[in-house]
Amino acid sequence: AELVPALLATIAAASAEETVPDLIERYRARCSLTGGRVTLHDVQADPVPGVASVTRPLRAATLSGHCHGIDDQGRLLVATAAGLLAVVTGSLTPPEQVWTDQR
Repeated sequence: AELVPALLATIAAASAEETVPDLIERYRARCSLTGGRVTLHDVQADPVPGVASVTRPLRAATLSGHCHGIDDQGRLLVATAAGLLAVVTGSLTPPEQVWTDQR
């Protein structure tokens, strides 16, 4: 019963001491996907201007490419056949493998 309040207090304290750019930089430094190939599921992504062949936000069931890290807004950057995309939402876990409540 004390775990969730303690976690929330820790998160609040950490974010109160750091600016958003600081948090993104810590996130960027810990991103284990950078430099590797990724496949994401149920994706929403924005094209990166000047380096994407698409010009409008993209929604896809799956998206595969090479991870180029985290942008200044905290989005995962993925180089795909359509160019460099900034992933807004998505999952590394295929939908059929997501745990569901079986009650």
